[in-house]
Amino acid sequence: MPVEQRDAPSRQAFLIGLGALIIAIGILFLFTRLGTTNTRSDLAGVATASEIPAGNVEELRQQIQDRSQPKPVNNPTGGYQGFYVYHSGEDPLQGWKAYSIVIDPSQKECLAIWQPEEQHFAPRIQDDKQVFAEPCGDQTYGPNGEGLRQLNVRIEQDIVLVDINTVEQPQTSQT
Repeated sequence: MPVEQRDAPSRQAFLIGLGALIIAIGILFLFTRLGTTNTRSDLAGVATASEIPAGNVEELRQQIQDRSQPKPVNNPTGGYQGFYVYHSGEDPLQGWKAYSIVIDPSQKECLAIWQPEEQHFAPRIQDDKQVFAEPCGDQTYGPNGEGLRQLNVRIEQDIVLVDINTVEQPQTSQT
């Protein structure tokens, strides 16, 4: 009995693959476009080159309040290790602080790491594998970042902007 040859499976596989590709592109578009109320280009002329948008004032304030801890923010430009943002008070446009994750610039591997159980920052060494190892000091710092190197913060268009190039040296009192 002769065997019938079909083209359908290869055409069907092609259409399934094409459909999956279209769905993947749609999902990627949704993740990159939805939920970002302000992008770097939206802030053109408002944010300086050294300012990093940390987030919308209301959303960021709510996250900090819900979690009862400062919000870590990665630096998208790469050269700087990151910072924390903290809000205190009732006014969403006032009471913002940002501070460097690096405790001492001469020891860039010693970072302020939030300890949720104790509700304070503790210094920890970051090794080559990005794992936080043994402590690198015994001092601790409260959630407001007092004692850590402070960064300038300003609000523009309901966005918290942190200037990563204006580091103020820490105050001497520690928690």
